[in-house]
Amino acid sequence: MRLNGRFKYEKALVLTPERIRELENIFLRFSKDIFYEATTVSDTEIIFSSVDELLEYDNYYNRRIKSLTVTGKDGFDEIVSCIFEADGLEVFLGYSKTCICRYTTSTVETEKSLKDNILEFLKKSTAQYWLIGKIRIFGIMTFVSGIALGYIGLAGVHSNSETNVPVIVFLGTIIIVCALLSLIILIDRHGLKKVFPAVTFAWGEEARNYEKSERTRHNLFWAVL
Repeated sequence: MRLNGRFKYEKALVLTPERIRELENIFLRFSKDIFYEATTVSDTEIIFSSVDELLEYDNYYNRRIKSLTVTGKDGFDEIVSCIFEADGLEVFLGYSKTCICRYTTSTVETEKSLKDNILEFLKKSTAQYWLIGKIRIFGIMTFVSGIALGYIGLAGVHSNSETNVPVIVFLGTIIIVCALLSLIILIDRHGLKKVFPAVTFAWGEEARNYEKSERTRHNLFWAVL
């Protein structure tokens, strides 16, 4: 019997060296060899020969890892693979999923054990801020602005001459809204996305960046309170 399946995870993740080694131990229970492939923010693809080589990687600036695929094989057969990467709409949500796992097993019991082990690993790796990381101010403001502009437009069409909204006011409102949305895009992409990342590969230089982000999140939390 051969069972092929997949599942996804939808919360922000923080992958530390300890967590990566834990994942390797899980994979080794079900497969013989583990392979690591990464893509950097500059779209360079890297194949690591071992988990030690992966965790010794400097992970710096344009060499930062943006996606990581961990694969367990038994000979030429791929048993399990997990792809860690932020995959989202980037409009209303910052991300929709952060991990996709695929597997092949021979028994229902093995399938259940494999899924339970990986899901437990993912839960332990979940960032505390995962819900905030999903929010995109741009998406919320676009929705609200669309309703407001629609209301203004209808008011201008259906109102009488005494309360009619001049065209110049309507156009001016559109310009202001577009300017605000452009500013919000910058805040989302260069602010929230960095402070509340979907997937953090917390080793090398990124470990230090993660610590800085932790302090920023802590300060934001107390500022809001």
